[in-house]
Amino acid sequence: MAEGLRCVRDLPALRAIVCRAFAFTLAGSATWALMPLVARDLTGGGPETFGLLLAALGLGAVIGAAASHEVRRRFSHEHILRAASLIFGAACLIVAARPGFAISFTVLAVGGAFWVQALSGFSVAAQLFSPRHAVGRVTATSTTVVFGGRNCAQTSTALLSKPPGLLRRSSTSACIPCFCNSSSAFSSSAAVGSLN
Repeated sequence: MAEGLRCVRDLPALRAIVCRAFAFTLAGSATWALMPLVARDLTGGGPETFGLLLAALGLGAVIGAAASHEVRRRFSHEHILRAASLIFGAACLIVAARPGFAISFTVLAVGGAFWVQALSGFSVAAQLFSPRHAVGRVTATSTTVVFGGRNCAQTSTALLSKPPGLLRRSSTSACIPCFCNSSSAFSSSAAVGSLN
């Protein structure tokens, strides 16, 4: 693990990938953590609605994984990551606007498809930029950072979430991955461009 951290520290392209993965999961995972409140307060449902909304994200993830090969054949890694960030963020904003259950279900399914595209994109990019002798260690480090971002987001959301601020937090949560991953601030464009 220490060698993976050293590689991430020493290689600017890996540092950018890991920072983007952390920013995306830190912000985007708040959506998963807030789903019980979304089901109850934004769509007016109960446990069944909560289960269906999670199923929408899962259904979208399965569709995204199934379409992954075709998407990667047509588009560059950088375009996929930027589009996935923007579309997942837009899905969060739409759900935060209380469109009702049917639209929320559809939008979350689309968001789930792009969620899995982003996560697989970070993993592929980390592997491609790793020194050959440390691919496994860098992949483990990248995966740890992704799950660390999810855990930080879900823990902080659980500690801070109160229903009156749900809409604002959902909207803010949606905007962060959009900005972080669609802007060139976090991208190492020359390096990522070499993946295409």
